[in-house]
Amino acid sequence: MFGRFSSDHGMLSRPQERLHVRVLAIAIAIVLVVLLAVQGSQFLSVTNFQSMAFQSAELGLLTLAMALAILLAGIDLSILAIANLSAIAVASYLKSVDGAAFGLFDVGIAVMIAIVVGVVCGAINGLLIGFLSVPAILATLATMTLYGGFAIGFTGGSAISAMPEGFAVLGNGTLFGVPVPLLIFLLFGLGLWLILEKTILGTEMYCVGSNPKASLYSGIDIRWVYFKTHTLIGVIAAITGLVILSRTNSANPDYGSSYILSTILIVALGGISVLGGKGKISGVILAIALLQLFSTGLNMMLYKTSGSNFLKDVIWGLLLLFVIAVMHFFQQQGRK
Repeated sequence: MFGRFSSDHGMLSRPQERLHVRVLAIAIAIVLVVLLAVQGSQFLSVTNFQSMAFQSAELGLLTLAMALAILLAGIDLSILAIANLSAIAVASYLKSVDGAAFGLFDVGIAVMIAIVVGVVCGAINGLLIGFLSVPAILATLATMTLYGGFAIGFTGGSAISAMPEGFAVLGNGTLFGVPVPLLIFLLFGLGLWLILEKTILGTEMYCVGSNPKASLYSGIDIRWVYFKTHTLIGVIAAITGLVILSRTNSANPDYGSSYILSTILIVALGGISVLGGKGKISGVILAIALLQLFSTGLNMMLYKTSGSNFLKDVIWGLLLLFVIAVMHFFQQQGRK
């Protein structure tokens, strides 16, 4: 049973999976050429690419979390609420720290607080979905409201700002010229690739996403697969909150309100089947790069344009429809 499922991890067959990756790579190249033609050296500057790397990390991390949920044929609407709650919990601790005495120990405590928040919130989701059989969309809609309520209750609806200066390195620092948030994102991307491709849990996730009943009959305890996966999702979301807090120097209970839609769009573009059980993290990472290039170029081209926010919403909506149509085409080809 495991062998049959593990050989079919791709969006479709392996040749079609490779084609999908090539299509994404070609799309990235086309977007780059168009942006270079329109924006020239302004787009190609090192500063612009560094800015994109800083911006894409937090959305990229949330997208990785959403990809795991969709891989299980579900969704997790609470990831942003977990990120914001994590940021608020860490910010509350950092406000009590003497800025002059801030050091690596305090960074470690901040990371531990974020992980604890992520584990607890993710475990609650996993308990509802895995052990109580609540549909993922209903469970995470409820916990999104719950975690968001806690965040507003802790802050009174206001932002917590002015973190110790040394904490900014996680969200704004560089290592050998590479933004630290990007390194964190790539580290999690590599970790998820290893889990999905090289571990029993990864194989079980594909099995459960493809067919929960068949997985149950084959001896997989699907309750624990849901529980472990959503706990991991919670941790990724909480670490995202840590990055957001460091980058923006504030914790806000309603930060990133448009992120959930963006993560779903990127996951679909990256080749994760919304029906579950199929897709690759590598495709998601390529899709994140493509969408960041597209988003940055769009912002540059529409800068100072009247009604630019409306135009961007229309373009994102059309892009989502296009992605759905392309994914439907790939799925139809896979059935032939």
